[in-house]
Amino acid sequence: IQPLFTLSHYEPPLNIVLNYDGWYSREVIDMFTKYTKVVAERYKGKVKYWLTFNEIDSIVRHPYTSGALVEDRFEGKNFMHVIYQAMHHQFVASAIATKILHDTDPENKVGCMLTKLTYY
Repeated sequence: IQPLFTLSHYEPPLNIVLNYDGWYSREVIDMFTKYTKVVAERYKGKVKYWLTFNEIDSIVRHPYTSGALVEDRFEGKNFMHVIYQAMHHQFVASAIATKILHDTDPENKVGCMLTKLTYY
């Protein structure tokens, strides 16, 4: 059995919600980068399979659990624009995390989980 480590899986710290407006804030990218470096070093050689975000595309349907976004905190702003900005920040963070994980161990396999949606 091989472990599969997910860096972000619907558990935004409350501090990020209350003090940074979730992933809407670009500052959260730097926080995620530091977190990724710590985790990558801690589990180097122990974990080979990594996901940066669980269902990174689900922020549109679940803005709080995926993006730490509370609509009431964005009065006067188009909330869909807020969501897409937050999603952009997650994509940037995912790319940086992927680089960190590959730099830490070139054997690491890194991706992100996408939501399974069926359309007809």
